[in-house]
Amino acid sequence: PLEPDGEITRELTEARTEIRELRARVEAARTALGQLSLDDSRDRALLEAERYRLETEREDLTKERADSVARLRLVEGRFERSLRLHESKAIPEEEIQERKTELELARRDVSGVDERLESVRLRSAALEDELDALGVANKAQSSTITQQLAENHRRLEELHAREEDLSRRLAKDLEVARQRRDARLRQLEIDRRTLAEDMDAVRDT
Repeated sequence: PLEPDGEITRELTEARTEIRELRARVEAARTALGQLSLDDSRDRALLEAERYRLETEREDLTKERADSVARLRLVEGRFERSLRLHESKAIPEEEIQERKTELELARRDVSGVDERLESVRLRSAALEDELDALGVANKAQSSTITQQLAENHRRLEELHAREEDLSRRLAKDLEVARQRRDARLRQLEIDRRTLAEDMDAVRDT
């Protein structure tokens, strides 16, 4: 039987095994890259929805503050007039207290809206930071996976070239072995015929 070169066969087997492993890694990396893109789209959609909600809340609060400030200005005007009237004894002390309470409530309303606006501003700033961090993290991860893919593709090209070279060498080695076997068989046939002729000659004498 023809026996291929053991060293070439071993190297070819190792190359093909590594090719299969690398193909599995490439497929896993592509899957990871696709999942990363899906996760990024989903996370960004959620953050964009929250950004829109915060922007809407900010606009509503800005309008509410304008209304509260307008009411505060109105209440302040009433209080100033009440003070002047109180100085001339035109209104009682109780009404002054009512106007003062009304003024405090109006100021409290404006302060409350300002606090809510500040909360929205802080949440919006945190959201923008989160969006930036998400972009940086995903870009870094995507870059790492893409680099791994490039390295695996480069190694696959090397291995395919190695596989082709080893396959050619193995085929050549087998062809040489076949030629040697055929030559040996021909020589054996010649030897057999010669031996038969010699035996026939001996019998004839």
